[in-house]
Amino acid sequence: MTRLIAERDTSLPIWVTIAGDRLFVFLEHGLGDGRLTLDLSLALTDATRAGVIPAWQQQPPARARALPQALLGAIKANPRLPLEITKKSPVEQSQPATVPWTPAPTAAYARGTADTLAELAAWKKSNNLKTSTAALLMAAKVRALREVGLDPYRTVHILFDGRRYLPQEAHVLSNFAAGLEVPLDNPGDPLQLAAAMRSVAAQGRPAANLAVTAAKVAMSRRLTRSHNADAGPSQAPASPRPKMAFTDMGNAPQLEAIGWTTTDPAQRQYCAMVDSPTPEAVTFTSGRLTGGATDTACFHHNVFSADVIQKAMTNAVSDPVRLLSAKDL
Repeated sequence: MTRLIAERDTSLPIWVTIAGDRLFVFLEHGLGDGRLTLDLSLALTDATRAGVIPAWQQQPPARARALPQALLGAIKANPRLPLEITKKSPVEQSQPATVPWTPAPTAAYARGTADTLAELAAWKKSNNLKTSTAALLMAAKVRALREVGLDPYRTVHILFDGRRYLPQEAHVLSNFAAGLEVPLDNPGDPLQLAAAMRSVAAQGRPAANLAVTAAKVAMSRRLTRSHNADAGPSQAPASPRPKMAFTDMGNAPQLEAIGWTTTDPAQRQYCAMVDSPTPEAVTFTSGRLTGGATDTACFHHNVFSADVIQKAMTNAVSDPVRLLSAKDL
């Protein structure tokens, strides 16, 4: 995946590569989000429906009205939203000492089992925790990083699906996900994490973020005829700490319907490699595949040890109950 991204034709926003029994789908994030990637994966592998155009491909192109609809839906839920759009949350900053740096993207993949998720559900029930499985697994990853000696920032970046503010019949194929910085006292506390996520969604902040981002992009296009991509940072903190970003796709039905080349569910893999824009970024992409939790952590291997991140990922996916029960994490 690293090699394909490095060697890709940058003029192509979508491309597909086949190597052995693996299918690679590249999607420029400015064009679409995880929902479109899943739909494309299913459309490309479902041999049982050859010649049949999926319903989502038959929809007319997404129109600009989707964004105003989402914003109105968010304002309906939170009438104070227009006053809160420009309000920024405090973000924990990096240490000032830096060293020269060049990007070195890589990824760590881990997969749990249905038994692990069943144990997590039983633990959640026995402790009477009013929280989502996604929040539990996010908190477990924070604790897993601490366990291997890393000290993550307390502010986490969480991706929210803006479709929640649209009418149920609305259909959007473009990138309609909003990433927001969520400051927390302890991101390893699943109750605190879940409460913050509910609050952000109820306030309508994801819709506001989409509106502001769209406005900035439109203004930039009017002011400049060409877009020169930012070369990105050339310095990294001398004492780096993980800046965590979370995306959770949940129980994506597309993954269950994909035309897998193996009949053994344990051998099925769906890995997502997401660009980590800054040296300290550790981007987690999660989901549930045939009953087990699947996770990919994307980071730069010249900032954090690949072996250390892999160990944390494996622990978080295979034994989240132990991590969440630990008093010293």
